[in-house]
Amino acid sequence: VDAMRSIREHLQKLFGNRYEVSVTANYVVVHPKGKRNEWADPFQALYGRFTHYFAVRGFELHEPEFPLIVIVAETPQEFDRISARDGLANPESWAGYYSQVSNWIVTKGWVSRQEAESTLIHEALHQYAFNRGLHRRYAITPKWGVEGLAAMFEAPGVNDSRNHPADK
Repeated sequence: VDAMRSIREHLQKLFGNRYEVSVTANYVVVHPKGKRNEWADPFQALYGRFTHYFAVRGFELHEPEFPLIVIVAETPQEFDRISARDGLANPESWAGYYSQVSNWIVTKGWVSRQEAESTLIHEALHQYAFNRGLHRRYAITPKWGVEGLAAMFEAPGVNDSRNHPADK
């Protein structure tokens, strides 16, 4: 609890009062003010769906060492500043990304979460997998495994089978 509060306070100072920092059970989300329901709560719901998916298949996952951080940039300039800090060039066409270095998901706040849904699911799975032991952040993991698993979860029937059952 103290660690979450400390991270929250640090991020609030870092991003300033134009942003709000929301804390869920597993996430610390920096987002434009008043947008918790649009950003923090859906990421927490994804975490639960990922956990369920792997649990029913017998995967033994460890708890994340750190809270999972998501940054919702309010402007193109803010997105560019953060992505440059993460060492990325030309991310203009991306709705968002996961950085193994910073361990953050960064997304564009001016693109609606619904518009960016598959990208955010993809990036959230990367962050989840690298923090729960499916992948290792500082080891060489085959790209086909990392990207294939994340791409698989973009399908609504995989990441949310309760609301998207198979046709009979």
